[in-house]
Amino acid sequence: MWKEGTVSYLKAMYPRLALMKELLSEQGSIYVHLDWHVAHYVKLLLDEIFGKDCFKNEIVWHYKRWTSPTNKHHQKMHDTMLFYSKSAENIFHIIREKLETPKKQNANDGKGKSLRDENGNVIYHIQEDRVIDDVWDIPILNPQAKERLNYATQKPEALLERIIKASSNENSIVADFFG
Repeated sequence: MWKEGTVSYLKAMYPRLALMKELLSEQGSIYVHLDWHVAHYVKLLLDEIFGKDCFKNEIVWHYKRWTSPTNKHHQKMHDTMLFYSKSAENIFHIIREKLETPKKQNANDGKGKSLRDENGNVIYHIQEDRVIDDVWDIPILNPQAKERLNYATQKPEALLERIIKASSNENSIVADFFG
């Protein structure tokens, strides 16, 4: 059932993740980037180390790349980032992104009821951006990209920027423990 490589990996990860938790400030968060091979196993480790209550999100990093058709399974076009905090007091900023095409939407009262003007007409506004959700469409690094440093697990700057903006303040200390 278990391959020795997976067991060895998990045995090596546990003390490292426990140390990372100790190094985090009380407002700190951790994003653990994993692929489909071990994400579900590492989540169990993180639940034990950080506590299930400190699990914030499973973020899907969706990307497009060359295709290699197979008749045995769906294309693997995403990785997982497990997002945990050290405490309930973690830093978190909502991130918004511009919409390619602004949308006309009715204004509402926050309870789902449309706002109306003095004549009873629905009030509209133009939505130009949206709050990002837990599926991030950020392209992987092109082999010819200027930012490429030629190591296998390098993340695009756009992905790192989103994580840093969401979970740190201007003068926060940020670490990539496997950089």
